[in-house]
Amino acid sequence: MAREITIKRIVSFFSILFLSSLVGIGASASEFNFNCTNSSKSFSTNYKVNMTDKTIIHTTSMNLDSNKKYNVYKEERIILFKDSMAVTMSINEVDVINFSVFNFDKETYSQSGHYTTGKPHSQFFHCVKSD
Repeated sequence: MAREITIKRIVSFFSILFLSSLVGIGASASEFNFNCTNSSKSFSTNYKVNMTDKTIIHTTSMNLDSNKKYNVYKEERIILFKDSMAVTMSINEVDVINFSVFNFDKETYSQSGHYTTGKPHSQFFHCVKSD
């Protein structure tokens, strides 16, 4: 009798452990951080991406030359979100319109800033996904 209870507890423990790992896999695949650095390695940006809800939140940016960090925490306006790609638009505090094209499979994104006082500026970023 005691042996049967012990076996049932062990089976229950491993069942719960297995199911917990499945839930964890689904959650981490759905939401991740997308940490990106531009090609000249002078600027980095960080995003929280939720593939299920199709949302992208710009959390922080950093000028790597001056070590100046910007806490942004602003949801990107989604123009298109299809499969592993997204196109977004944002307007910053000085009315610069930014367009970004994210490729989550290739872990890249390109960004173009459009200014009212000059020509557009574009950048290409290499990214890393993390939990």
